[in-house]
Amino acid sequence: GDSKVVPYLAMKGMKVTCVEGSELALNGLREAIGTIPEEAQQQITVIEGDLFKAELPTESVDFIYDRGSLVAIDPAMRQEYFNVMQKVSKPGATCFLEVIHRTTDITEGPPHHITLDMVKDLYQGWSVGMEENAVEKAEKTI
Repeated sequence: GDSKVVPYLAMKGMKVTCVEGSELALNGLREAIGTIPEEAQQQITVIEGDLFKAELPTESVDFIYDRGSLVAIDPAMRQEYFNVMQKVSKPGATCFLEVIHRTTDITEGPPHHITLDMVKDLYQGWSVGMEENAVEKAEKTI
């Protein structure tokens, strides 16, 4: 959506593919992309719509940055979400999940409750760790 990460990665010469279903987030994304040089803009592909219905290339991604999708979707859809992430990821890909971690189970959402153990269960076979306040640290470097 309105993340600073998309233009930042494109400015670093990376090819970036975004999947976004929210019109509000798409508007913020388009605005952010419009602030960077044309050659960096050419590195960005925006897919508008439902991640679960989008036609995404298999094993095409080295790095996934998930800014809240995992906690925004219904928890019953998390396995399907992971299946999509696994499908698009090259072997050895890295996935950075930005989630809201709560110490108590709050049943209503979004954002929906998730714990590190839940992420580990979902991302079996992947190396999973957690860093408190990682986003604040990352944004200081962007």
